[in-house]
Amino acid sequence: KPRGFEVSFGFDAEGGLNHPEPVALQFGDTTLKLRGLIDRVDETQNGYVIWDYKTGSAIPYDESDLLGGGQHLQWALYAHAFTEILKERGLKGPIQSGYYFASDREHGRKMLAIPPSREMLAGMLGPVLGLASRGAFPPVQKTPQCRFCDYKSICEKDQMLPKSVVTGPGDADAELIELATEWLSS
Repeated sequence: KPRGFEVSFGFDAEGGLNHPEPVALQFGDTTLKLRGLIDRVDETQNGYVIWDYKTGSAIPYDESDLLGGGQHLQWALYAHAFTEILKERGLKGPIQSGYYFASDREHGRKMLAIPPSREMLAGMLGPVLGLASRGAFPPVQKTPQCRFCDYKSICEKDQMLPKSVVTGPGDADAELIELATEWLSS
């Protein structure tokens, strides 16, 4: 049963399932404040299902590993944010989350999973949050992702894949390289 469409959190919207303030999620020693727009929330007999609509291809996604080794976190982060929104309202219920591919090419394909624990997400986010806390946003990718990107001509030349990360004595900032390498290896 559809319960909400374009459910926002952190954008001052009120009413329905909207939550005007950003949602704070604790990941280990780090608190991450999130804002977002959940495309659709359904209520089932067993709890809630969150859908993030995708208009592109499902090729980059894997049903057996919806997290994609830490590259596809939106569905999981939205599930944890929605859990916090429910808690504040005195509600609860098992949450599943996933992607709904709305394009003609994908014919409404759905990929759904139970979100990983916060501890697991903290482990995945740790290196990225470590880089961000140091003000480092290197253009490092785990896999080549520019094949179908509309912005390929702008940023493809700056991308670095795992083989591009150099380690060893004399590096400008060994800690940043270590964090990037940790993220790439997860």
